[in-house]
Amino acid sequence: MFSHSNRRFFVFLTMVMAVTRNFYSVNTAQTEPPIEIVDAEEVQEITDAPTPAAETSARVTVGAASTDAPVPIESYYCQNSIDITTVALFEKNVLNSTKPIIVQFWGESSDPCKIMTARIGKAIDDKGGKIKLARVNIDDHKKIASIAGVKTVPIIVAYRGGEVIETLHGIKDESDLKIFVGKFIVD
Repeated sequence: MFSHSNRRFFVFLTMVMAVTRNFYSVNTAQTEPPIEIVDAEEVQEITDAPTPAAETSARVTVGAASTDAPVPIESYYCQNSIDITTVALFEKNVLNSTKPIIVQFWGESSDPCKIMTARIGKAIDDKGGKIKLARVNIDDHKKIASIAGVKTVPIIVAYRGGEVIETLHGIKDESDLKIFVGKFIVD
């Protein structure tokens, strides 16, 4: 029925689908029965073709019966931050600011944003209040994201006098963020 390479692909695809389903449903109540990934010997019985011993694997259950916890996300509250919730606040604190300010555009459901929130917050606070962080939730404040030209998150933008000085996209290391923040400190 299946060639040897097709059978391996089928087992691989089944595993990927099960893991993906578990990843996206880990925080939701599940009413469906779990997906079960069978070992290669059971696939052999289904396909009625020989399977090399190297392809056998342990039984893995994913879904409602899974006990896997989500990956923990760092949490940190930045002491030197402002939550930008209106266009007027964005204009006043970012676009009309004479001092440099760093703006983090983030989304509530984005784990990379949560990671970057903790990291940029620590980097800002390590500078002892010499620079401020403005945070914009693009899910709740689409108009501000549109004004700033932000289409994806996480993104961190440094502004001075309403002009973009530098932009960081994606997840960055804490050391990279400390260097980034240090560039914009005015004594």
